[in-house]
Amino acid sequence: MENRRTGYVEVVYRMNTRKDLKAIFEGAGFPEMGFLYLDDCRTPARWRLANRMELWVCRALRTVGLRYPETCLLGIYQLPGVSRIG
Repeated sequence: MENRRTGYVEVVYRMNTRKDLKAIFEGAGFPEMGFLYLDDCRTPARWRLANRMELWVCRALRTVGLRYPETCLLGIYQLPGVSRIG
């Protein structure tokens, strides 16, 4: 919805899962070439001790086969009609 005072339009992206990203991009003809879940440990990055503790928790979770609760999605999709870039 547009904020009349500032003139900005609020944009909400509903691409919070791999399934959603894949459906949107492949529906537009962009096949998925790769996908990764990246651990997002940026929150306490400015505090050294908190950052080390969070990285330790991240490593411990990965050791027991669990994923860190905060993740970023990295999807790689191919441009239609392009076999290779570069």
